[in-house]
Amino acid sequence: MKAATDSPRKASGASRRRYAAEFKRRLVRMSLVPGASAAKIALKHQLNANLLFKWRRHYLREMAGVPAAPVRLLPVTVREDADVPPAPGLEAASSTGSPKRARRSGTIEIELPEARIRVKGTVEAELLRAVLQMVRGR
Repeated sequence: MKAATDSPRKASGASRRRYAAEFKRRLVRMSLVPGASAAKIALKHQLNANLLFKWRRHYLREMAGVPAAPVRLLPVTVREDADVPPAPGLEAASSTGSPKRARRSGTIEIELPEARIRVKGTVEAELLRAVLQMVRGR
């Protein structure tokens, strides 16, 4: 363990680690040097790299005098389609009173700048994820 004067943590009884502002600034400045690896700096100081990147975003906003950008919501339209038949098993489950949960069928439409994806019926999440990643070019 480092000497008490060099310790980045504030003395507290909390289980969450807290770091002094000057320690954060010093690491951020180190990570902004051309050719520096933020991941290596974080590892060297026993930090998660995501935490260092969070500090960088905060520091850069502070330096630019720009407030944090507000959250931007995307428009979503929910509509009933008359041409979509009910999923098989929905009627049977409701008439028998079976405790089994029937999966509903529906349509998901995703509009992207470079494509439009329409998914009808039930789809496995992994398959949909793979399609979206392929469209995004990953």
